[in-house]
Amino acid sequence: MGALTFSAGEATVISTAAGASPTTATLTFASLAARAAGACGNFSLAGNTTIGENNIVLTSTANAPLSGSGTNNAGLFFGGADYARYDEVFFYFRAANHGSDNNAPPRCPAARSGSMTPPRMSS
Repeated sequence: MGALTFSAGEATVISTAAGASPTTATLTFASLAARAAGACGNFSLAGNTTIGENNIVLTSTANAPLSGSGTNNAGLFFGGADYARYDEVFFYFRAANHGSDNNAPPRCPAARSGSMTPPRMSS
């Protein structure tokens, strides 16, 4: 697919693997455009939710919140419960790892309480 753009409002990008492990799926975008002010995006997995078997990937990581370099993007979430990071070793979006990611942001307040409703994009 082309560039992924979050230009206004809220949107969820979902990669769906038809069944349980070891069913696999990969949703690939050419790049991630700079997120517009006020817009937010949520990355989510459905069906087989095993990271590494069901993935959302980028061909170019410009503008992605990278795990190794510790870049953050307060408007990108994973699973509706945590900030998103793009794993530079395995090449997919995942939740920020607060124990090992460089400069990991604090957990979302809603994630701690379990009350966040993931944003959805209607078509």
